[in-house]
Amino acid sequence: MSMSDPAQQTQTDNVFRVVIMSGAPPRVLARLLTEICRHDSRRVTGVLYWVQKPLPLNKRVRNFVSQLHKPAYLRYVADRLVSTVAGQCRRLGHFLARVAHAGFPDTADFGVAELEEHCRQLGIPFQTTDQFHSEQSLAFVSAGQPDLGIVYGTPILKPKLFQIPRHGSVNLHQRKVPDYRGGGPIGLWELLDGAQEIGVTVHRVAAKLDSGAIIRAVEIPIQPFDTLVSLEAKAHVTGIDLLVATVDDFAMGTVTEVPQTGSGRMFRNPKPEDLPELKRQIRLLRGPQPAERTYPRWKLLVRCLLFGPFLVARNWYRRLTGTFPIVILYHHVITDRPHFMGMSTDRFLSQMQYLRRYYNIVDLKTAQRLLQSGRVSEPTIVLTFDDGYRDNVLNLRAAALDGDVPATLYICSEQLELGRPFAHDLQHGCRGFAPMTWDEVRKMEAWGFDFGAHTRTHFDCGSTDEEMLLQEIIECRREIEEQVGHDIQDFSFPLGLPPNISRPAFDIAARNYSTVASAYGGVNRCGQPGTHHLYRVPHLSSLLEVELQLQSALVLGQPVYWTGGEGSSKQPGRHRVGEPELVDV
Repeated sequence: MSMSDPAQQTQTDNVFRVVIMSGAPPRVLARLLTEICRHDSRRVTGVLYWVQKPLPLNKRVRNFVSQLHKPAYLRYVADRLVSTVAGQCRRLGHFLARVAHAGFPDTADFGVAELEEHCRQLGIPFQTTDQFHSEQSLAFVSAGQPDLGIVYGTPILKPKLFQIPRHGSVNLHQRKVPDYRGGGPIGLWELLDGAQEIGVTVHRVAAKLDSGAIIRAVEIPIQPFDTLVSLEAKAHVTGIDLLVATVDDFAMGTVTEVPQTGSGRMFRNPKPEDLPELKRQIRLLRGPQPAERTYPRWKLLVRCLLFGPFLVARNWYRRLTGTFPIVILYHHVITDRPHFMGMSTDRFLSQMQYLRRYYNIVDLKTAQRLLQSGRVSEPTIVLTFDDGYRDNVLNLRAAALDGDVPATLYICSEQLELGRPFAHDLQHGCRGFAPMTWDEVRKMEAWGFDFGAHTRTHFDCGSTDEEMLLQEIIECRREIEEQVGHDIQDFSFPLGLPPNISRPAFDIAARNYSTVASAYGGVNRCGQPGTHHLYRVPHLSSLLEVELQLQSALVLGQPVYWTGGEGSSKQPGRHRVGEPELVDV
């Protein structure tokens, strides 16, 4: 058990004090703390964090022996043994892959120790416990004289704990009540029921489980490509938003409580041996997700075999000489609805776990500094998103709860101002994909995402009409800066291919922004011509294609430095081996 010094908090008239009792994932809880502490008049007086104490060996042995007669339990034990062996093999594979990449980024998990350090930096007392109702725990919660308690991911608590705060306590329940009371993985029972949405509810903590009055509630649609993984991530993000709003409600005295009606249903957390069968039923009900590849699988595998030894040798040469290129990936929308430029949340989460393991993922400003320094000693990538889709507000934040996602989002200012759908979506029959709002832009910035300009109306900058180009390129920057309150230094061309970048357009963008990004392929090297133009490559849905893309083994060659179509003597080109060019829309 660990404890940081819970110094007594003095009563302050204008500060609303919150204590948190939780067993939520450490990174999720760290984000909640950051969001609450963003408001100067809100203070977290302590975090009492539940660390479950393992059962003694003799009890585990008795439990094991008592269940050996159950076929499902035997299958579970066999699966655990196979999983343990496979896990050791995966660890060896991960090490060998890191050697092949010549990159060794820090992949340490964000655990309880990191959460405690986060609390220390925020000035929040922190204590772990395996007994919420011990005298030590009760004293810790009482010490800060809290106005409100937040319960998030704990076992059932007793009134002597949750009634300590002046206004009592609220609980985050990531289901709809009273329809789905109780436990189990988030979204499990709803997917088995064929429901159309999951609920996220903040309700008052009462003696009876999940029965208190509802204070705030939101429904998250279950979309065609949603999984248990994506629904859990989205529920955590939505829960954080609701808890922050609930704290504001109590602080401002505007709380509305709605008593639950109806008998509802109670669900128990399934036993570990039963969970695989329940997940299998969900897969049968929902069907497989479509595989998304641009190239045939055999062609990708041939490239791996042919180029593999060369790529490993080149990676180590680049490490020793500090000559790794920086690869900038561009994407558009993380969505669990069908979209011709979309990627599902689950797939994006999986890719980010892979990329963090083998690549140094940096933001655009860090990439600039590395290129200007003349040395890049780690395989390095940058994430960018074009247009400014509203789906990214939830889904990118959901991905960020699994690990850092430093990304720049290029947005079209007039599209956001008017809430107008993008013309290219309507041309492809994709309806209902609205741009984010300015409030959502500011919310994304608070979560650590950066923004750049993408013209006002997704304008084709192949035009040579300088008056229109000035309005689209420069006014976009002014309008974004007016909304976010700081400079915008980065620009990307809509469509982004050579015919969509005229010489006047390039010159105007280069004069007014620190970076100007295209979308027709290539990597960025130290010492390459020019300081403004950044090459970007598409962020593909197939992980194997992404890996070959990052190793410059999917489409071979490097474009000639390009300063615009109008009057340019050098047309961008590359050497290929027969594949079709991947184009942006």
